[in-house]
Amino acid sequence: MVRTRLPALVAGLALVLAVFAPVATAQERPPAEVDVTFSKPLIVAFPSVPTGAAQLSALDALPARALPAAALATQDCPPAPTVPTSPNVPAATAGPSGPPPSALMLVLLTNHSDQLQSYMVTATRTSSGALLGQGVAAWVRPGKSAIPTFVLMDTPPPPDDVTFTAALFDFPGDPCNTAPQTAQLDLGAPSLDGMTVSVPVTNADQTAYQATIQAGLLQGDQLVAVAMGSTAVPAGGTATASLPITYPFGLQEAPASDSIVPALFTFALHVAS
Repeated sequence: MVRTRLPALVAGLALVLAVFAPVATAQERPPAEVDVTFSKPLIVAFPSVPTGAAQLSALDALPARALPAAALATQDCPPAPTVPTSPNVPAATAGPSGPPPSALMLVLLTNHSDQLQSYMVTATRTSSGALLGQGVAAWVRPGKSAIPTFVLMDTPPPPDDVTFTAALFDFPGDPCNTAPQTAQLDLGAPSLDGMTVSVPVTNADQTAYQATIQAGLLQGDQLVAVAMGSTAVPAGGTATASLPITYPFGLQEAPASDSIVPALFTFALHVAS
């Protein structure tokens, strides 16, 4: 993995996320050092409809409480959902919408700082410097990881021809749901059984949560598969999240990997009802 350290000053940018799709506005921050590493990315063909729609939930299925405040139509707090969703692919819409995306790109980001941080991640093609896209990794715990995702419209590059950089990003919180920033959840050592990754989740709070967990399967520093699933975690207790491998699509068996890295999917984390 390549570690990047750079001063970050993100100001006045309006960002509409192509994946995980809440609308967010960056706020000005003092210069700070970013200490993250990236895997080499996993690049998979964009799912066709209805396959993608059947496998993954759309933005409009994301509970309102999981959206940041800037994306809420009202400040009234709706009831907490009982089952979180995992929005990764935008919903298909009626009528002409231009050419479909060509691929999805996922990368494992690890926060090596001692602070809870959110990042705006920029992906460029190393050989040409062309911008491939931007994504957000929100509320990444110290020493922990996130898996930002990018929608690629053009012919995707090989994984070795992608460079990632990160800048600190003040991702706006939801006043109706502060769990993504404050929940004291610890992800234990994952294990792989067939096409399912199991991750123990320990809750140090006196509040129960519904948590969505991701896990990246690595061969060296190459991300080769991503698993995702959810579980209810009792107050002061432990639960095991079972994560079916979601990417690449249509796998019949898990790819060989020498390490598995769990990641808390903060966009869908909320207090259990």
